Amino acid sequence: GNGRSILDDEDEVISIREAAIFALCESPADAYPVLERIALSSPHPQLRRNALFWLADSDDPRAVDLFESILLGPTEV
Repeated sequence: GNGRSILDDEDEVISIREAAIFALCESPADAYPVLERIALSSPHPQLRRNALFWLADSDDPRAVDLFESILLGPTEV
């Protein structure tokens, strides 16, 4: 498994889920969609903060857009 199921299991200990986030970031697979989902919708503030940290640490240009949308709100089209 790639650790994603552990991230979706609400009964898992937070530290295990944080370790899963870290492992996901270290893998060559595209972690961005999973990190974005956690950052925007996890019920656990600590996991949202952790996902945002890794998104900020990434070189993914989508992370800049995500932070901009969080900080500025929806943009007018």
